[in-house]
Amino acid sequence: MDSNIIAVDDSVKLSAKWKLELRFTGKRSKDKPYPGTLTVWESGKKLNGDGDLKAYWCMKAGINYKEYAGYGCGKVFSGDCAEGGIAVCPHCGMRWDTEQLTDSRYFVLPTSKWAFVLEREYWKVSADADIYLKYHKMDPRPVAFTSNPDTIREPRKKVSFAIYPLANIVKDSAHGSVLNEIRGFLEA
Repeated sequence: MDSNIIAVDDSVKLSAKWKLELRFTGKRSKDKPYPGTLTVWESGKKLNGDGDLKAYWCMKAGINYKEYAGYGCGKVFSGDCAEGGIAVCPHCGMRWDTEQLTDSRYFVLPTSKWAFVLEREYWKVSADADIYLKYHKMDPRPVAFTSNPDTIREPRKKVSFAIYPLANIVKDSAHGSVLNEIRGFLEA
């Protein structure tokens, strides 16, 4: 049996350790590239299990993904590994100033490439992640500098989201490819 496959029946409730969150604004296209931000969180580590903790990629902020050799191992690690402005990657032991790390990565990709990126990151967190899609109907940046509290809350009210929980990913991909399932989720 493949070590990456998790056998699950309907009575087992899987709880993911990680959350991969893809945020985008504007229109998505199946074929044309569109911008989005991928963020990684550790699920349930704050607020007595109801909140998420920021996680990081062992990668220097601003480095192109294809060029990060020498700038970390590229794996995800918990914000618990960062204290006092210093973080140590538990995978490769590299020490970081937390200001140099990234918890979000920006891409401009078509849906098929987004699916590939999400699948790659899903395997990097040992296939232990829920996938969240968040669509902002309103760009929050222009209102971020206003002093009116009602205006500041407006963008938050205009967010649509969808969740692909770990249990569904495991069940849906039991006889097929995780990549195909993620692509189907993005295209829905």
